[in-house]
Amino acid sequence: RSRFPNGKVEFRYTLIAEEAIISGSQMMARWNMTTTNAVALGAKRELKKMGMLCARFNSAHKIVALELMFDVMAFMLQLKQNSGASALAVVPNTVQTCVGPFGNSPMVMTLADRPYTIVQVNSQWEEMTGWKAEDVVGKESCKILQGEKTEHSPIEDLMSSIRYQRPAFSVLTNYTRGRDKVFRNFINLYPLSTDSKITHYVGLTVHIEWMEGIKKEQKQVDNSSTLKGSGRTLAEGTESASCRSGSDSVVKISASSGCGSNDSSISDDIVQRQQMDSDEITP
Repeated sequence: RSRFPNGKVEFRYTLIAEEAIISGSQMMARWNMTTTNAVALGAKRELKKMGMLCARFNSAHKIVALELMFDVMAFMLQLKQNSGASALAVVPNTVQTCVGPFGNSPMVMTLADRPYTIVQVNSQWEEMTGWKAEDVVGKESCKILQGEKTEHSPIEDLMSSIRYQRPAFSVLTNYTRGRDKVFRNFINLYPLSTDSKITHYVGLTVHIEWMEGIKKEQKQVDNSSTLKGSGRTLAEGTESASCRSGSDSVVKISASSGCGSNDSSISDDIVQRQQMDSDEITP
């Protein structure tokens, strides 16, 4: 992920329909899956896997159940060999097995239902966001990390996966506590079950890209505005302007030594203000 933060592995499924078996409202067939760009994203070779598909249909010929069967352990071994990893991280699927520290990955666990209250965070998440566990656990949701630059489309995709209780991956623009810093959060979400029912979600940040801080940027803008204001005051000399609001608005400008009399921006401001006044009193 650090080498290709925006990379997405693409794959192609092929259903071998010639060998399909149909019985009543069920159909079984072999399928073949092959990745198409894993090597380009750093893998040693493309992944290939075969398995069986079982689909059930209703009276309107719509799929009501779909099951993919394959050798999970063989596929995990292939992932390990093709990625060159010495070991693969085990993703928990129950609340009981979801215990840290998850290496150096920031982790947050929330309820699976609205308002998705935070129930657990680790120290890496605290360091990344600036929020302490005692300030968010049982009190807040991950909305506290969102701001004006947070994208809506990825959030909608995440919520769609959560509604269907599926795992998901997304890249979000998030904010630290106090809006001091902005970062790109590459996060994986996994559903967790309790007594065979999805009750929680765990989010693991797999990559972080820090962006320029909001307060620093705002400070630069304010300083720039101050400098512009000072420069204009020196260039225009001594000028005074007074105005009254209402139907009889008057704008007066006095300049010494002709300074400011040729300033086109001031003239434009006068014309614009007079036009606004005329618009206000027009019935």
